[in-house]
Amino acid sequence: MLRERDYNILRFIEKYKAISLKNACRIFFTGEYKSEEYRYRVAARRLLTLENKGILQSYRNSYTDEKIYYTNKKISPHSVFIQDFWRVLLEMGFEVLEFNTNVSLMNGQLKPDAFVLAKYDDILVNYFLEVDLNHYTDKSKLIRYEMFYKSDELTELCGTRKPCLIITRPTHSKDIRLSSKLFDTVYTDLKYTNLERFLFED
Repeated sequence: MLRERDYNILRFIEKYKAISLKNACRIFFTGEYKSEEYRYRVAARRLLTLENKGILQSYRNSYTDEKIYYTNKKISPHSVFIQDFWRVLLEMGFEVLEFNTNVSLMNGQLKPDAFVLAKYDDILVNYFLEVDLNHYTDKSKLIRYEMFYKSDELTELCGTRKPCLIITRPTHSKDIRLSSKLFDTVYTDLKYTNLERFLFED
């Protein structure tokens, strides 16, 4: 018998195509557990049950080797790293209100990997996410972000809030890191290491 949480997981997969075990554990297994390890085991057991029932299929992420669950089509590692941002926000105490991976701005000139509306201590915040797995966010795209921040479309989307741009990528010592005077830009690695320190700095 399917539970309400199972249906929520299936609706998530219908919208985002797949979900990693780690992300499902944090997003949907939200009750009180005696330890994080036990929470993970409960999540793993339930998703395996859904797989054994023929409701879900699974494979190993070629980039991280973590287990990914889906119904119809496998997703790329790039898409999994986008979803990871949701989990990391939850781990930092945010409530994720909107996680849009199909946003198109300025008549299609700017397409972030995700647009996020979240809440922390009753304060609403917005983030744009770029996951640079196979290519880097270059100067031309940053210029398009600056054009967007100068447009009326920003106010229509975010009100008075100024979204922070999060760029996550494999880290190298010779990374070129671009920034703008119009908005905050945060660079982090694919595990979102130290993101909390950057988001909460004064």
